[in-house]
Amino acid sequence: MDGFVAVTLLRHGLTEKNSRNAYIGWTDDPLSKEGEEQLRGMQIHRPDLVVTSGMTRANQTADILFPEINPTRIQQIKELNFGKWEGLTYEDLKEDPAYREWVENADRIAPPGGETFTQFKARIMEGWGIIHREMTNKTIGSALVVSHGGPIRQLLTELGDYSRSFWEWPVHPGTGYKLTWTFESFRRGERCISLQEVPAMAKQNG
Repeated sequence: MDGFVAVTLLRHGLTEKNSRNAYIGWTDDPLSKEGEEQLRGMQIHRPDLVVTSGMTRANQTADILFPEINPTRIQQIKELNFGKWEGLTYEDLKEDPAYREWVENADRIAPPGGETFTQFKARIMEGWGIIHREMTNKTIGSALVVSHGGPIRQLLTELGDYSRSFWEWPVHPGTGYKLTWTFESFRRGERCISLQEVPAMAKQNG
């Protein structure tokens, strides 16, 4: 089949804890007033499908951008579960030996009550599989996926440019990337053929 498929991976808007660089994975924080205002200045083409992680901040982002579209909620694309470290910052944790060990070995060590990076990455790709099947089976040409920094980095690492590793993808609140495939390359599960940053908002707060 001829044609192209486009998927925009967008990080939710700014929250209060984002503003102070706290870990928020499964903490269900809402957008801050600043985050809401930033999103109102964004221009994104209307997609055929909107997907969110089901978290309040992601749902609010989708609703501000496309209030007329009822999003599909896929919990597998939630952020990493930081367990007991949710809401804390690097400054709060830097003297904790368990935290320092996690930083060095996050693929196999989980935060207390959280999940490892290996578990997280597998979950994200499971979520992408759900999205991919939905789009392929229904011949959906465009989608907006509103998720979080970690999941978007994981998807970009697997679907985007080979030359960038996980942490080399900048993903600020309210920004993201548009990935494009031919329909056939998308169906086959190949990497995207082009990738571009979603235009930043007029008043961007890193």
